[in-house]
Amino acid sequence: PCKVKAVQLSTLDLSSRYLEITLVEGRNRQIRKMLEAIGYRVMELHRKSFMNLTLENLEGEGDWAHLTNGEMEIVREVLDRAEQE
Repeated sequence: PCKVKAVQLSTLDLSSRYLEITLVEGRNRQIRKMLEAIGYRVMELHRKSFMNLTLENLEGEGDWAHLTNGEMEIVREVLDRAEQE
């Protein structure tokens, strides 16, 4: 099951609203499935972070960056915890 940490609703104008949803753990298409289940259609979806790694310095789709040693340690810790579960 999905673990939701926070939900924030913002309005851009009368015809568009956006939600910022923070998941502690999620699965493939989790946000889309949750919102469709309560009658909402997802128009756009943007991931801001993954495994405690932020994506803010990436410019767009297909952009990438080398991980720092600290970021590699985060990835190792998450993978180690997943193997133990």
